[in-house]
Amino acid sequence: MKIAIASGGTGGHLFPALGFYEDILKKDKNIDAFFFISTRDFQYKKEWNTKLYILKAIGFPAKVSLSLLKFMLYFVRNLFYSAYVIRSEKPDIVVGFGGYVSVAPLLAAVILRKPIAIHEQNVIPGKVNRYLARFARVIMLGLKGGAAYWPKKLTDKIVFTGIPVRENAKPNSDRSVFEPDKNFFTILIVGGSQGSLIFNKWIKQLLPEMEKYSSKLRFIHIAGKHDVFDIENSYDEYYIKNKVFNFYKNMGEIYPCCDLAISRAGAGTITELAYAGLPAIVIPYPYATDNHQFHNARSFSIAGAVELIEEKNCGPKILAERIIFYFNNRDKLNDMKKICAELAVKDAGNKMLEVTLQNAVISK
Repeated sequence: MKIAIASGGTGGHLFPALGFYEDILKKDKNIDAFFFISTRDFQYKKEWNTKLYILKAIGFPAKVSLSLLKFMLYFVRNLFYSAYVIRSEKPDIVVGFGGYVSVAPLLAAVILRKPIAIHEQNVIPGKVNRYLARFARVIMLGLKGGAAYWPKKLTDKIVFTGIPVRENAKPNSDRSVFEPDKNFFTILIVGGSQGSLIFNKWIKQLLPEMEKYSSKLRFIHIAGKHDVFDIENSYDEYYIKNKVFNFYKNMGEIYPCCDLAISRAGAGTITELAYAGLPAIVIPYPYATDNHQFHNARSFSIAGAVELIEEKNCGPKILAERIIFYFNNRDKLNDMKKICAELAVKDAGNKMLEVTLQNAVISK
């Protein structure tokens, strides 16, 4: 059995695909898998122990411009290259995780009469998956509630599997960034893999409100590449223990020592938080396509696993008030933690593999 995996462009598409691949390796060493990824994902090459086929691609331009010509040139080249790879590798099925990188491999598979499967991480399906769903044998959903946003004629194709979590994002208390310490209340600030400029700004502004609690607080802050030293200095000014990173690969070393997260609502991020049993104040990125981060967070919020605050209704003062509330209400956090554990799909990768194998056509 051989599986082609098409994913990349953003961590939201790439990391679940990595989790799926890792689960394939654990489940059955006889299954061969290879990747189609983008040039920007090549930085993660050490994560794979398999063949990588690199596609140079850009997203579809919002306006008619020279970028449209560039998009078309890349797309045509990627389509022919993907077809060449599929004819050479002869995968039994191609699994796409959405995003512009997956378009050419999936279409090439359709043209070559190879079965395809798609995995949609967000509640609101992305453009690529919406278009390619008609050709797919199965549509695997990462978050509950997503089925309502697909056409009724596709209902028979839909299966809920959850989102696979990478090994290095699973809680690892043996290598924690901070030692667990009940004397401290530890807060994780994470705005996705690239950080969040608005979170960085708000945190610097809210620290004066937290001065009374400074000796009891610790912050772990994924700041992005621009603000690391500035953020560190802000924490140090108020004598607050902190670890600030531009990016942190092994998030499983962070989650176990945290009491509360403040995060965006990318599907992968909130899935990892639930898996780790880490309650969160979730502030969706308001400019995400179709406001999908809000819809991702809403299902977790309704269940009581996270507190959902829209960015337009938030700010440094409100965020400080909510941190202080949870600092003083640990029982509430414990309740949220239990709900996270109930929502987490621990075997998502195995479920995906089972569904994938059921829909593959074995090459003769």
